[in-house]
Amino acid sequence: MSVADLREPSDPVGGWMFFRHLKASRLMSIADIEILERQAQTEPVTRLQQFLLDEGYLNDYQLSRILQGKPEGLILGQYRILGELGRGGFGQVFKARHELMDRVVAIKVLSPDLCQDQGTRDLFVREVVTTTRLSHPNIAAAYDANEVEGKVFLVMEYVDGLSLEHYVKAHGLISTPLACSILTQTAHALQHAQDNGLVHRDLKPANLMLAGATEPDPTAVRVKVIDFGLASLRLNGGGLVATLPCDAGAIVGTPSFIPPEQITDVHAADTRSDLYSLGCTLYYALTGHLPFEGQNTKMVLLKHLQHEFPTIQTHRPSIPDGLAAIIHGLMAKSPADRYQTPAELVAAVTAFARADSIRVPDLLNSHAVAVPASRPAVNLLTHIWPAQPPASTQPSGSPDLETRITQVKNIIADSVAPIRLEPPKPIECSQPAPLPTTDLLPLWEEWCGVVEGYSEGRTPALTAAEYRSLYRELTAAIREVKEGRRDPRARQFDRLETLVEPWVTAESLADLDDRMIAGLWRNCTALDEALWPDEAPSGFARWMATLFGGVSR
Repeated sequence: MSVADLREPSDPVGGWMFFRHLKASRLMSIADIEILERQAQTEPVTRLQQFLLDEGYLNDYQLSRILQGKPEGLILGQYRILGELGRGGFGQVFKARHELMDRVVAIKVLSPDLCQDQGTRDLFVREVVTTTRLSHPNIAAAYDANEVEGKVFLVMEYVDGLSLEHYVKAHGLISTPLACSILTQTAHALQHAQDNGLVHRDLKPANLMLAGATEPDPTAVRVKVIDFGLASLRLNGGGLVATLPCDAGAIVGTPSFIPPEQITDVHAADTRSDLYSLGCTLYYALTGHLPFEGQNTKMVLLKHLQHEFPTIQTHRPSIPDGLAAIIHGLMAKSPADRYQTPAELVAAVTAFARADSIRVPDLLNSHAVAVPASRPAVNLLTHIWPAQPPASTQPSGSPDLETRITQVKNIIADSVAPIRLEPPKPIECSQPAPLPTTDLLPLWEEWCGVVEGYSEGRTPALTAAEYRSLYRELTAAIREVKEGRRDPRARQFDRLETLVEPWVTAESLADLDDRMIAGLWRNCTALDEALWPDEAPSGFARWMATLFGGVSR
């Protein structure tokens, strides 16, 4: 995409205003932006913007936000926002990347109104704790929960695919084999939830993600159930969830897919309620019609309670009798007349598929994927990290910005393209100053000693107050060094700041799982070698003896 595609002719953002918004976004270091500002003295800003797109320093979404004058929120703690996936009454969902782990995730950010309500915040934390107990290949994993700059968010597994709702709109009605595959995999997920005492309460096409849905083999499609435990947080609005007054209290769920017993008493919902919603979901995906329609929400709810739905073959006569019987069995008015467990549903679908020679996923393990181990639930409940936003760096492994600008200019100058640039003026910079060893290095070694100890399962001798003091002194020393440097190695100190800043408290380090703390330690050693190659690695050992008393965690 080009810059022209992103900008409206009347867009007021340009020149100095662009760089002002770019700095506010924190997507690039101040040093790199200053290089761009010097380049802007000899060439159009739009060409530099296109360069940032082409070289991956920004993506379309990020540049669009900056050009619209809305740069805030593109860095959220340790996460770099890549795009918006959706929005509703609860807030927004973003695609993002963890800057340390380079993992793409989905982040659900609660709306400011919800964040202001303490009861809702407490409910959110409790639901997060419940969700992190689920670890299943057909459930989108919960990785993290946090609060940064007043924004409360949940970090989830990113599913590269379409929701069932969007799949039907884009590709039409699903086939019988795909329906069997979706039923089987979703039932596996619901059975796991039941085993852990959790009821979804808002199962619908929008909450079933399909990865690989364009594959010709339905068994290759991976179903991921999303939004476990969040239904009770949603507010009326955006067409997502209706919250209406009734004798039994608030109604939680989506009207077109809500089971009768959940309408009269949300606390009466159990796994059989989720199976009813699954039946309504497949009814829609197989026919393109909702089981009940009405002029308003109350009429739809009344039909769920009192009316019979048109048989599924009324809308699509080609649906096999066996599959129609399964869908109708899921949608029985009384929970006692439905399948009693998801396992019973799996057995019914398997028997139907075998009789009709339809391949469906045979074993749960055939869909097993690597799911990072979640932290103990108590960590998320008792401690939401007060992480500060890290300074951003350019994409890992990319040449420095100044070098890439020169390379691209030379390529263009040597080509036959109609665009011609003046030869680039050399960018002057001071000679590299000696790397500091008096103030920063001892603080850095002491902090690395803490990280190394945690990576080896040892508890630091530092108190919480002593760690906070070390953190303040170290980050202040890093900033002081950065402000005085304008040479290629300055970018290494951006990386140093990015590495250290998120870990404001010792508890935030202690909460990391084994893989994450090991990754953090590897980054520490690599950066230490890059900045102080002449220092002996054994320097850390001196601090280990001081910091750790050899007590195992």
